Amino acid sequence: DSGGQLAQLLAGHLDLVEVVPPREEGRIAADPDLELLRLPGRNWGFVAWNNRRPAFADRETRRALSLASNRTALVESVYLGFARVGCGPVLASMWAFNDRLEPLPFDPAQARALLAKAGWRDGDGALERDGRSFEFDLLTPAGNNLRRDMALLIQADLARIGVRCRPREVEPAALLALLDTGDFDASLTAYTEGTKVELAGVWATPSSEGGSYNFAGYSNPEVDRLIAEADAAADFRAAKPILDRIQELIVADQPVTFLYESDKLVAVNRRIRGARINSSSVFFNADEWTVER
Repeated sequence: DSGGQLAQLLAGHLDLVEVVPPREEGRIAADPDLELLRLPGRNWGFVAWNNRRPAFADRETRRALSLASNRTALVESVYLGFARVGCGPVLASMWAFNDRLEPLPFDPAQARALLAKAGWRDGDGALERDGRSFEFDLLTPAGNNLRRDMALLIQADLARIGVRCRPREVEPAALLALLDTGDFDASLTAYTEGTKVELAGVWATPSSEGGSYNFAGYSNPEVDRLIAEADAAADFRAAKPILDRIQELIVADQPVTFLYESDKLVAVNRRIRGARINSSSVFFNADEWTVER
């Protein structure tokens, strides 16, 4: 629980908190015993739409949900300037990022038009298609206040276009089990990107043998083919145009709504000496740390 961690840090019972919520930045900075580090982040957050469910099976609907979500307002109100609106499946700070891509705009009118094209019609307080109301649960991990706040903002945005989104907090272990089995509608999720571009684990069609992080169940044969081609490329120069095309296809399909790319805020007690904390690892040289008594 992030609130409990911060309380223990400020009371002197913890020496390091790896993830400081942006709203706590001022409290940490004001404590002379603590140092707050702002590092280039490798986290990106998104709403995973379960592409296997009929409501989210077509890309017009998924794109509409992205267009109806005010991601700029979400980043500003939740991350307080310590994040940027996400654009696609590769971090904007990485060499492989396709810099021709831009975040989708906030455009509720276009969202409504796409939903109508996808067959959604006005119903009893919510849109309907094939006799079913457009309503779903949006899962978030219990105790994660940032994602709880995001879910409430998304709920309000989608209500304005006739979509009923119900935020639902689930214990982290139970949430992972639901994602693994595909037993969910939508989930607010985040990944920490590695330093190597690895798209297969998240974006290639999941195999029947398991082991995939593609919880959304996204499948595009052309993306699968291009990922294999990029992995077989002789070097990064040969891979770059292939990776650019993969990003374009995934953004066009919108299997998830790309929300944000966040900075990393780490709080450490000044009695910890020799810590060379960086964006790759908080515990980069932990064997060299010393503690002043």
